[in-house]
Amino acid sequence: MKTAMNRNQKIWRIVLVAAPIVFFGCKKAEPVKSAAPEVTVVSVEQKDAPIWKEWIGILEGLVNAQIKPQVTGYLLRQTYKDGAFVKKDQLLFEIDPRTFQAVLDQTKGQLANAEGQLAQGQANQIKAQNDVNRYTPLAKEQAIPQQDLDNAIQANLAAKAQVDAAKAQVEAAKAQVASAQLNLGFTKVLSLIDGIAGIAQAQIGDLVSPVFCSRRYRRSIRLKSTFP
Repeated sequence: MKTAMNRNQKIWRIVLVAAPIVFFGCKKAEPVKSAAPEVTVVSVEQKDAPIWKEWIGILEGLVNAQIKPQVTGYLLRQTYKDGAFVKKDQLLFEIDPRTFQAVLDQTKGQLANAEGQLAQGQANQIKAQNDVNRYTPLAKEQAIPQQDLDNAIQANLAAKAQVDAAKAQVEAAKAQVASAQLNLGFTKVLSLIDGIAGIAQAQIGDLVSPVFCSRRYRRSIRLKSTFP
């Protein structure tokens, strides 16, 4: 009997000692409190907001001038940048001028020759006119044969015709000189108006002719507009 009681007391001691351990081990962990999230608060305001719209457009000038060379030659240089603003009479291109300078020099020589022939013809005409003036009174007095006066008159008329022909040659030579000077000037291609220069269709070293032209300046852009 006593032995059984002692056994029960040992059991209760074990239970009483182990119970706090069991209860302590089964205790639940407290949840971790999270920080409250930050919220931005703004005041509501009523106002008009712009609405953006986009279109594809073409830049077109009020005046579009096509630049064309007036002579044929090799392009030496381009003095502007594509898309740059240029002023009227500004140099845009330069064509090799050597051929046109040679033609000008040749025409000047022809003009000098024609002027020399004119001077010679005028001198002959003056001599022929003097002969007529001298022979006329002598022929009236029958101091010389009438045939001499007639020959002098014919020679004077022929001298006048030569002078007129020489004058025509001089005028033709002057016209050739002016044309050669004009062509030489055309080797420098100038801007016709103030504006935005276009994209050149020829490069340095290309053989250009009057059919060559610079492209009108035009490019695609985005146009933006707002509506209230």
